[in-house]
Amino acid sequence: MQLLRDTEGDFVSGQKVSSILGITRSSIWKHIELLRKEGYVIDAVSHKGYVLRSVPDALIPRELQYNLKTKHFGRQMLYHLIIDSTMPEAFKLGRQGKAEGYLVCTEKQTKGKGRFNRHWSSPEGGLYFSLLLRPKVDISRIGLLPLLISVGICDAINEFTEIKPNIKWPNDIIVYDKKLAGILLEIDSEIDQISFVVVGVGLNVNTIKSRLPTSAISLQNIIKKKVSRLRLLQEILFKLEELYYAAQKNGFKDIIENWRQYSITLGKNVRIKDVYSNTILEGKAIDINEYGGLIIQTKSGKKITRMSGDVTIC
Repeated sequence: MQLLRDTEGDFVSGQKVSSILGITRSSIWKHIELLRKEGYVIDAVSHKGYVLRSVPDALIPRELQYNLKTKHFGRQMLYHLIIDSTMPEAFKLGRQGKAEGYLVCTEKQTKGKGRFNRHWSSPEGGLYFSLLLRPKVDISRIGLLPLLISVGICDAINEFTEIKPNIKWPNDIIVYDKKLAGILLEIDSEIDQISFVVVGVGLNVNTIKSRLPTSAISLQNIIKKKVSRLRLLQEILFKLEELYYAAQKNGFKDIIENWRQYSITLGKNVRIKDVYSNTILEGKAIDINEYGGLIIQTKSGKKITRMSGDVTIC
C-alpha cells in the first residue's frame, strides 16, 4: 500500500513492486484485488503498472493511522465492519491491561447505547468508537472528563468543518437544537482509585437523514456534502489527546472555561430529571462547579448542584 502512496498518482510497475516486496506478479494481483474489495480504487494498465486513485472512507487501521498526529490515541486499535457495541469490547480490553489510547471503532453498531442505557441509533455513515483511558486524576474529578471529551470533539468539528456546535450539559453535542453526537463514559474503579475509563462516542457524520431520529442531525445534513470520517476522526483523536494530557498536567480550569463557551445550557431555564429516583428539579442553570456539576438556581433563589441527570431546556 505504501508503494502506491509514494508514487503520488503516478504508475508503479509490477516489476518494481515484485522486486521490492520479493513476491510474484500473481501475488501482487491477489493483493490488489483484496485492496479493491476494501474499497481502494486502483487502476492497472499494461506496460505501466498500478496507480492508486482513491482510498475508502473506512476506519481501517492502515488508513486511520496514516498521518495520524497523536502519540498514543489510536496507535493501537481494533476495527469491525459491524458490532453490537464498541463499549463492552473496549471495557474487556481495559480489564486485559491494554494501553491508554487503545481504540475500538466500527462502521455500524446493532446495539449502540447512550446514557442511562438508552438505545443509540448507529447506522452506516457515522463515527462510532470507544477509547480506553487511564487518567491519573482524583476520582472526585472524574465528572470533568465528559466535559473535556465534549470540548475536544467540538474543537475538532469546528476546525474541520467551520461549524460551531453547542454542548448541552454534560456532554450532548447539539447543532440547530438537534443532537449531533453523544458521549458515554464507563468507569472501572476501586473505592478511591480509577483503574480505567472507556469513552464511547457516536457522531452523525454522513448519516442519511431518513435513518436518523427526528431529534438528530448529521454533518452532511448541515453542510450539504460528505465529510471525510477518517480525517475527522484523526482530528478528534489529536484534539482529545492534546486536551487530556494538558488537563492532567495543568488542571481543568481551561476545559471548564472552554466548555462554558460552547454551552447551550448555562443561562437557560432547565428541568433536570434524576432517572434513578425519578425526581425532577427545575430552575435556571447558572454555572458548573470545579467538579463538573451543574448549578441550578431555583425560583426561591436556592442553589442546588447536580452531578448527573437528564436535562431539558425549557
